[in-house]
Amino acid sequence: MLQALQRRLNIPMPRRIFHDEGRSLAIDQLSPSHVWITQWDTSPSDPIIQFVKKHCQATTIVLCQKLTGKPSVTRIIGPDTPILIQEHGIVYELRFAHVQHPGLFLDHEPLRAWLTQRSYASVLNTFCYTASLSLACLKGGSKQVTSIDLSQATINWATRNMELNTFAGQHTLLAEDVFAWMPRAIKQKKLFDCVILDPPSFSRSKKKIFSVHKDLLELHTYAWKLLAPHGTLISSINTSNMDIAHYAACIQESFQLSKRPGGYLIIKTIDLPVTHPTRTLSDRYLKGFVCLTHP
Repeated sequence: MLQALQRRLNIPMPRRIFHDEGRSLAIDQLSPSHVWITQWDTSPSDPIIQFVKKHCQATTIVLCQKLTGKPSVTRIIGPDTPILIQEHGIVYELRFAHVQHPGLFLDHEPLRAWLTQRSYASVLNTFCYTASLSLACLKGGSKQVTSIDLSQATINWATRNMELNTFAGQHTLLAEDVFAWMPRAIKQKKLFDCVILDPPSFSRSKKKIFSVHKDLLELHTYAWKLLAPHGTLISSINTSNMDIAHYAACIQESFQLSKRPGGYLIIKTIDLPVTHPTRTLSDRYLKGFVCLTHP
């Protein structure tokens, strides 16, 4: 494994520089001096840390261990001060202390790049996390972007990212439960030219326990109702426990339940980039569709 890692150290940053296809280890170089290691098994981590120290010249190394059935454990070696990085002309603040993720999902870089080349009159970004997809929309010239996440702390982080950039479009950040906010917006007859659904596999609010398998149909039904004519629905999920055919069927059923006229075309699929290989197609956890509605 270490030999394979050494061969891939020349990948530009911020990028994933090593991804074990068995998904037991991933290493992300976030800056010349900051490396984030994610480990999914119980193999010794010290040899990996020492290797990264030697070959990446990293001054800060974060090891996040995610073991099935146990809370994630994060260990920081070196300064834990937040840093600023840039991707596609967008500045993001990455954090290391008291978090389980630095704040930018590298596997969604292709989608962010795609969004920077498109402009929408209005965008709704649900489960926005640190608002990276919202920022990509603003970079592309979108006029109004509404971003929603359940966590106030995450919305505060997203606000910081907005402050670091000076895009012309208007943005609104809301700490809300998506499943409470969307029905209200439907009653108010709000419509968006682009709706982004990028939910976690699991989350808990005061009134609801959300899971992709249980609530994907309801979520997409709301989204179709909030989408303007000739609108774009961007949907992605992060689980290997739902195959692409079942996912596509769920989107189709939700469109029928929404009772909106016309139909839709899938104009783009979302998949893992080459920096995130998997052994089999069924292991590919990130998947999604970009759908364009028509009369």
